[in-house]
Amino acid sequence: MLKDNDYRQILEGIRDDVKEFSYEGKQADYIPALARVNPNQFGMCLRLVDGKEFAVAQADTAFSIQSISKVFALAMAISLKGEGIWSRVGKEPSGTAFNSLVQLEAEKGLPRNPFINAGAMVIADVLLSSLPDARQSFLDLMREISDNPDLSYDEEIALSEREYGYLNAAIVNLLKYPGRYSVAVWSPRLNSKGNSVMGMKALELLTTRTKESIF
Repeated sequence: MLKDNDYRQILEGIRDDVKEFSYEGKQADYIPALARVNPNQFGMCLRLVDGKEFAVAQADTAFSIQSISKVFALAMAISLKGEGIWSRVGKEPSGTAFNSLVQLEAEKGLPRNPFINAGAMVIADVLLSSLPDARQSFLDLMREISDNPDLSYDEEIALSEREYGYLNAAIVNLLKYPGRYSVAVWSPRLNSKGNSVMGMKALELLTTRTKESIF
């Protein structure tokens, strides 16, 4: 059985061994805010089930987890809807890029799995349509499981992604085309959380009266 010092030595050894790869690859540049991140960073942290932690290099540096969030969003959706979510998203590997349009169109808007972008959007819809404040509920979950009350959204990256997420916008339209992403509602008056009052009520009534998901 490994001792505490063994873990420290293992992580330090890994840190030293990966240094030769320090200048290989590049940071994501399809989103401007991501392109500005210093690429010359590395951190690693190991947490045991008893709560002990071992870390090396820049493990304390905050960073955007990007698609890692899809795992936690899926877990939250399953906790809310159970196996029913699989009627809206598959469980198979895609074999294509995470933001592929071709596969989604060929399969008539049913994403292969929750970890490609199209599938993650379906999961996001599950959360948004099931929780009164999905944004805060998801943040609360992440803070709880990470034991980090300071964890938060990176507003700069979120804004950058919204401004330059053209492929994601196309994915939304392909989800909508076969009838799996149904309606947009616009009304200027917002509630305290910034949501359209009439829009939210309209979608609630649409779901109730059609007995179908708004997706």
